[in-house]
Amino acid sequence: MAGQKIKSKEIILTMGDPLGIGPEIIIKSLLSLPPELKKQEYIVIGYRPAFERSGDFDRVLKNKNVSFIEIDFDGKLDFTKNPFSEENKKIAGMLSFMALQMACDILMEEPEILLVTAPLCKNHILLCGADFMGHTEYLQHRFQAQNHGMLLASSHMKVLLATTHIPYEDVPKKITPKLITEKLELLSHALSEVFKFKKFRIGVLGLNPHAGENGYIGETEKNIIEPAIKNFKKKNPACDVVGPLSPDTAFISSQRENITAYLCLYHDQGLIPLKTLGFEEGVNITLGLPIIRTSPDHGTAFDIAYMNKADPRSFMRAIHVALELS
Repeated sequence: MAGQKIKSKEIILTMGDPLGIGPEIIIKSLLSLPPELKKQEYIVIGYRPAFERSGDFDRVLKNKNVSFIEIDFDGKLDFTKNPFSEENKKIAGMLSFMALQMACDILMEEPEILLVTAPLCKNHILLCGADFMGHTEYLQHRFQAQNHGMLLASSHMKVLLATTHIPYEDVPKKITPKLITEKLELLSHALSEVFKFKKFRIGVLGLNPHAGENGYIGETEKNIIEPAIKNFKKKNPACDVVGPLSPDTAFISSQRENITAYLCLYHDQGLIPLKTLGFEEGVNITLGLPIIRTSPDHGTAFDIAYMNKADPRSFMRAIHVALELS
């Protein structure tokens, strides 16, 4: 998609967890936009004190292309004495959840607006009483997406996760022929219709070491993944799908040269190689929604929050990718 002309669009930026680096990377991004991003209209949603502590927010708001929607909140978040008290974490979770809810309220009426989200903390979200684990799950629920997915992209690779934020011990029972088929359908559609690939190859990873060694180190590949791939290719003969691939060699350079995108079975199987090779540029894209949503592929970084150390490159890349996909 390199060289694609960037259209002028409205983009919502949600702050994520106010105790993290979200407000800082939003401010840094808006103060250092490249020419192709300066003509966009930005709607920032968040908790004003968090932005005011994170940088020159007044300068950001002087930009006529930036508007701010403040969360209506009567309480106060403690940034100094005990920022990670249980009460403060609940408030932070509530504020980040409210920002996302407010964004979705707008997007339900105006789905053409793009959404770029700063990182939230799943633990804080759960502490405040919300019943979802992350952006992807909440957006799927809010927009009633039947087949949705978490795709991570960098210049090195594209990775779709078959399962997302669940314990590793629960992964094997979630891997079914139906799940593999649904994710292959989602990924192949995204590669052809969203990313505009005329030809592509999908690599499906195995679950076990050496992709099961034909059943000697586990039978998930033999009994579930291989038949699912075979049936999918029978119904979609134009789709080039290979696998199950041995996870320990799937991401070496010679493999990546021949794989357009990977279907990984669990969170760390896909994110460890992607973040290792391109942490500063990774972007999270939610597939299967009626809106375009992206986010940086990193977390809240509480340890460097409010120290002016946060790197905004992944967030700025997320803005760029959202525009490319629109």
